[in-house]
Amino acid sequence: MNIARRTAATRILAVAVGVLAVGSALTALAVPAVAANKITVTNPGTQTTNPLSAKVSLQIKATDPAKSALSYSAAALPAGLTIGKTTGLISGTVTKASTGTVKVTVTDATNAAGSASFTWTAKNTIVVGNPGTQVTTVGNPVSVAVAAADDDKATTLTWTASGLPAGLVIGAASGIITGEPTLNGTYAVTVKVTDKTSSSAKVSFTWKVGDLVAVSAPGTEQSTVSVAIAPVKVTATDSASGQTFSYSAAGLPPGLAINAKTGIIAGIPTGKAAHYAVTVTAKDGTGAAGSAPISWTIGNLVTVHTPATERSWAGIPVSVAVKATDSDAAQKLSYAASGLPAGLAIDPATGVISGTPAKTGQAAVTVAAIDGTGSSGTASVTWTVGDAISIAHLGTVPVTAGVALTLPIGYADAVPHDSVTLSVHGLPPGLTFEAHPATIFGWVTKPGTYPATVTAAGSLGDSQSMTFDLAVKPASGGGPTGQIRLDLGGRCLDDLANKAALWTCQPGSAQQWTLATDGTIRARGACLDIEGSVAYLGQGVRMWHCSGGASRKTWTVGTAGELVNPASGLCLGDAGGSTANGYRPTMVACRVTGAQVWLVPGAQLRSARASKCADDLHSGGGNGNVIDMFGCNGTASQSWTVKPDFTVRMFGNKCITDPGKLGTPGVKIVLWSCANGDKGQKVILVHRGGLGSWVTIDGVCVAIPSMTAADTSQLVTAACTPGDPRDLWDVW
Repeated sequence: MNIARRTAATRILAVAVGVLAVGSALTALAVPAVAANKITVTNPGTQTTNPLSAKVSLQIKATDPAKSALSYSAAALPAGLTIGKTTGLISGTVTKASTGTVKVTVTDATNAAGSASFTWTAKNTIVVGNPGTQVTTVGNPVSVAVAAADDDKATTLTWTASGLPAGLVIGAASGIITGEPTLNGTYAVTVKVTDKTSSSAKVSFTWKVGDLVAVSAPGTEQSTVSVAIAPVKVTATDSASGQTFSYSAAGLPPGLAINAKTGIIAGIPTGKAAHYAVTVTAKDGTGAAGSAPISWTIGNLVTVHTPATERSWAGIPVSVAVKATDSDAAQKLSYAASGLPAGLAIDPATGVISGTPAKTGQAAVTVAAIDGTGSSGTASVTWTVGDAISIAHLGTVPVTAGVALTLPIGYADAVPHDSVTLSVHGLPPGLTFEAHPATIFGWVTKPGTYPATVTAAGSLGDSQSMTFDLAVKPASGGGPTGQIRLDLGGRCLDDLANKAALWTCQPGSAQQWTLATDGTIRARGACLDIEGSVAYLGQGVRMWHCSGGASRKTWTVGTAGELVNPASGLCLGDAGGSTANGYRPTMVACRVTGAQVWLVPGAQLRSARASKCADDLHSGGGNGNVIDMFGCNGTASQSWTVKPDFTVRMFGNKCITDPGKLGTPGVKIVLWSCANGDKGQKVILVHRGGLGSWVTIDGVCVAIPSMTAADTSQLVTAACTPGDPRDLWDVW
């Protein structure tokens, strides 16, 4: 009995005793004891809430004999739960994981009470994601995340795993499985995730580890329709020794196949140009496989048709058409070329290579034709650009002043129908150029070095030049020697105390003049020189040293035996017509008169063709002897005298004769006895400046038959043609 109930009974008893005492004497009463209520609470047993989000509804049951109204209370309920005071229903949603002892107390109106204690565990819910069956290979790195979520967002999760393949581990804090498998096989893996409250969850999955099969194949291949491919070898290696492979390929171009045992892809592509994404696979005996991609392009067969070699000429336009065919006839081709010689280009639309090669050389040219699919074909051409015109190089040509020069110019043109025009620039005075045949000829009188350039221009646009030097050295002297006699009065030119004067012809060195090959007239070691330094007209002549001042010391024999100074064009003559001894001739305007005509020592008639002289072929001076062209030798059969009667003689009275006497070209020249007034023997020397003289008979020229004629070729009459070297002679 509790204290409160006992106290109340005592009060009641006391009151009763008091009453009796006032009224009468009471007999002592026996009061029976009151029995207390006993509340019985039914223990619900251990409770577990999982997940926390689950709604809780737990009815606490109690009995009271007094049938009194009960009152419920609970201590240490999980957070988020409450108990109905009058209903005894524990309800709500747990907000935090925990484990503890809950005590439920039930009382009634009489303060009778009962209680029950039980354990209540509230657990977090952990959800673990299943990564599914894993298939990896030995030696290949892996990274597999096992995801997990907890009702308590703030809690810390811990991952563990069992059954992982050798070489793999799981991150305790991350749940990521990493590493490289080292052993093939099939593994049953379990991953467990636990939080701080010891809540946990598991997931299981299968992990298959196969052998590592590595496939090696070319990343790209390019082949051509209808052309057998070079075999493509696919190879494989295995992490496990002793394995054999079977090969397969997906996406191969039509016409190609792979050998399952060897891995060799071969065949002939068919169809049209296209791109194929090919995958080749090698599988070992355990079923492990590896693959590799090949990007395979099949192009149309484009064939370029060009010659292996091509030749063109610098400066001459070219046009070469490149032809190509395509296995897909509907394709339109475009053209390109690399390595073309400078000046050439290819038309992308037509394939015509055209232009004008700029320089000589050899080029390795590649010509390509490309269709709309990108398919292409190429051809190689060795392209040589040469000089169409070649000129023989002359280098340095030695020339002696006053000696006839005949210098052929050798050239060639490799291109048909290319007409070549030759020109020469830089020739010194006294030389000229004859195009047919290409020859430089004449007599140079002034020593020095003269650079000259020969240019050959082709009608097709090509050209070539060659530069050479004419090295003209002074003549060493020599030539006919004897008296120089003036036709008027018959006096001889005399070295009179170093002054040239007329004097009675007599023996002695003062009247022995040498007509030197350098164009000088010499006596006693000195040269006949025009006095003064500027003017010529009216100047006398003197004997002077032979060096320097060549223009005032150079002479030629003129039309009828005049002594002509080429630099001034004046003649040495007896201006006053005096025949007295000691009279000094002077430089006067040239006229064919006795006062200007001199009988000079016997001379050679030297052709413009070097070293060739007019010659008595039979060397006897007989009538009808052939006058031929022969190498100059200084013999009597080449010694001629120009007479005032306009005859040219040898052996005293044998004259150059045109037997036809008609003044027509083509008549052969002979030697014949001189006869006064013979029309066929009247020779006029026509001075042609530095080029020499024409030897004319009745208006036609005595000429060599050609610039290439051989020795002993008979001289002929020919129409006098300016610039024709066949007509020109040097009378010395």
